[in-house]
Amino acid sequence: MKHTLSKYVSGKLNWNILLLLLICAENYILFFYSVNLGQQWLNAGCYFLSSLLFGFSLIGKFHKRKIESFLATSKPKTWLPIALLTIAFLILIVIVDRQVFRDIPASIKYSDVIPTIQILTQRLLQGLTVYQPIEDFGYHLPVTYMPLQWIVYTPAAYFGFDYRWITLCIWAAGSFWLITRAAQLPNRMYRYLIPILLFGVYGLTLLKAMHVVSTTVEMMVAGYYIMLMITLNQKNAVLLGFGFALCLLSRFSLVLWLPLWAWVMWISKSRREMFITMGTTAVLVLLIYIIPFLSKNWNAFFDGYHYYSIAALGEWHSINYNIMKSQQLNMGVGIAFWFAEHYHHNPELGLKLLQRTQLILCLLTVVWSGYWYWRNRHNIHQRIFLLASFKIYLSVFLFFIQVPYIYLMVVANFVSIAIFSEQLRYRIVGKIRPEINQN
Repeated sequence: MKHTLSKYVSGKLNWNILLLLLICAENYILFFYSVNLGQQWLNAGCYFLSSLLFGFSLIGKFHKRKIESFLATSKPKTWLPIALLTIAFLILIVIVDRQVFRDIPASIKYSDVIPTIQILTQRLLQGLTVYQPIEDFGYHLPVTYMPLQWIVYTPAAYFGFDYRWITLCIWAAGSFWLITRAAQLPNRMYRYLIPILLFGVYGLTLLKAMHVVSTTVEMMVAGYYIMLMITLNQKNAVLLGFGFALCLLSRFSLVLWLPLWAWVMWISKSRREMFITMGTTAVLVLLIYIIPFLSKNWNAFFDGYHYYSIAALGEWHSINYNIMKSQQLNMGVGIAFWFAEHYHHNPELGLKLLQRTQLILCLLTVVWSGYWYWRNRHNIHQRIFLLASFKIYLSVFLFFIQVPYIYLMVVANFVSIAIFSEQLRYRIVGKIRPEINQN
């Protein structure tokens, strides 16, 4: 009995250690890369592989394993220390953010992200048409932001405080939700590890990529995706609909993955939940985006989407003369730099080839994942597969993205932490017998 228990704990611990090491690898490569040493291929490739392996390792841990979830039948005994630790981390983050916000104002001088959101919220408060091009910055800028990427900042516009506090609040909301769920875990180490990981990555972002906090709102998107990972791991179909809506109406990176989710739900005989989730998502998209905004300018979405390619070409043409290459394409992540270098004589062609490559490989990833799940649907838990397949899909999507901004990768790193935390809610209780596959 003692030997069996020891073997079980050891095997479980090894998979969790591997997942943790891959999270550490993602963050080390992202924040401590060195482009001056000619390591672009090495950095980008290792970051992609560490992200990809995270998803496959999660499948490896639970494939052909019987599992059961830990049910929180009582409040965790360690809620007070975890709460105090979380509050202490948050206070520290607020103090640092306050100084960053003072030193780096939300100005067009640094980035047009927050100034664009300021204009959109002011238009909303003044009753003007929101989705019309912006001319205030000296150039023509179609509105590319989906509603939940800017409308949540309306209180900041109305009361006159810094918009970036809203970003922190949304990230903190997603993080706190994850921490409260992690506090229910039976393993005390993991209860404390999740807040340490969340606030640790936020701290690394401030230390090594401060512009993500000071000039973008991507921490808000990270909060949305943390919430999505939590809702994916629950039975509440309505709540999952809200999770999908949060992401679709901000950065809709997951849109090509949604057919895979629907396929998994269909063949898992979770069709009622699937239709409820789809209905909830559709209603929210209708109420938040289509009726109030898109119906007033049906070309707004396509104009914004087309502008992404124009903006991407601008980044491809922008040269950092210290390295004689595009700054944003050579930040140690993504493969866009290879297309830019091989099609430097015709960047428009290079960009189109990259876009098509991304689309084809994302679709192939979804199709392969769907086929694999159909063949192994009796060998792996439905929700585990959804979490793992999303991480695999996101890794491919971001590796082939047309401009691999660092702030996009930061969101992916928080997704890994959220998935790691949620998979800890299951324990392996045995192996699945081969005869089950014959049913």
